[in-house]
Amino acid sequence: MTHTRVILDTSRITDWRSFHAEMADAFGFSESCEQNMDAWTDCLDELDKPAGEMTKVHAPPGGVILLELLKARDFAERCPLLHATLIECLGFVNHRRLEEGKEPVLCLSCPP
Repeated sequence: MTHTRVILDTSRITDWRSFHAEMADAFGFSESCEQNMDAWTDCLDELDKPAGEMTKVHAPPGGVILLELLKARDFAERCPLLHATLIECLGFVNHRRLEEGKEPVLCLSCPP
């Protein structure tokens, strides 16, 4: 499967503000993307639509974004709510796309 790899160093995430800042940096969210989970999921839903200019990172045609969470275990222990929300919302983006007849656009990797 073709993919674009996005690496997220979760050690820099300590609260909601840093979560949104790190995500915006990793995905290159547009300046108009608000710092809330509704806007976050809307931006991620556009990962295969470069013309929408919601992100600077894009999935290749027919491929996915592979989000690699560095230090994922530490992140889950240190910030359990943020970790759980991240996992849930990534799944929501793919689920919503499937309901709309689109292919999933996100894949998650959590190396040790």
